[in-house]
Amino acid sequence: TWPAYLRLEQALNGRRALAALITTLLIAALLMAPLILLSMSLADGVIRFIEALRTAMISGLPPPPPWLSEEFPIVGRKLAATWQAAGQDGASLTAAIQPYFVPLRNWLLARSGDVLEGILQLSLSLLTAFFFYRDGPAIVRTLNAVGTRLAGPRAGSPIPTAGGTI
Repeated sequence: TWPAYLRLEQALNGRRALAALITTLLIAALLMAPLILLSMSLADGVIRFIEALRTAMISGLPPPPPWLSEEFPIVGRKLAATWQAAGQDGASLTAAIQPYFVPLRNWLLARSGDVLEGILQLSLSLLTAFFFYRDGPAIVRTLNAVGTRLAGPRAGSPIPTAGGTI
């Protein structure tokens, strides 16, 4: 992304801060858009699942799908019979799945925390990238000076290689 940043900086007449901001925002959009779409899709799926579960708890399960016994030759009939038995009475279904509500809630909360932690890490990485873009030439000069002082003239060669990886 460094060459694209340099072209943008040149197009903006050397305004490094603006070029760094635009580059960082573009990277953020490319990284965050799929994450936001996935989160929205997941939230929609969870809402539909909860509504279906609530309906099943009130009125019982619908009849088992025909493919259940057809597609699973060894266990399909037993699964269909268990489904049918659970579907007859909403109260027995509620009693059967009630113990799983708290662990499921805790698991969902933990995964939500993981997603938020990932977003925070990505945000901090983007903030760091902004400053690297904006102050990149000064950082390179400082690294070259320190490297030359520590290792002599050979130290200058890894800097362009490292910069090419960004």
